Amino acid sequence: MGVLVQEQIDSVASAIAFTSSPILKYNQHYDIVINDGFGGELMSGKVKGNRFIVDKTTDKVIHEQLSYPSKKHYEYLHLFCTI
Repeated sequence: MGVLVQEQIDSVASAIAFTSSPILKYNQHYDIVINDGFGGELMSGKVKGNRFIVDKTTDKVIHEQLSYPSKKHYEYLHLFCTI
């Protein structure tokens, strides 16, 4: 297990990415949750954000759970994988 500590900045969006989804059905896939703004609300559970399950071998979104529509979130996924 590793811990990453970064300087806090004003952010346009924040994300939490799991290399193995905590959802048993998708545990062999990336699990990425993205929210607009600062990540504190996402990490605390105050907001849900938009969840994307991404296949590790094809880098394709195989499941999405959207709390609100955002075309930008698909662009942000490119930071984690090629879609």
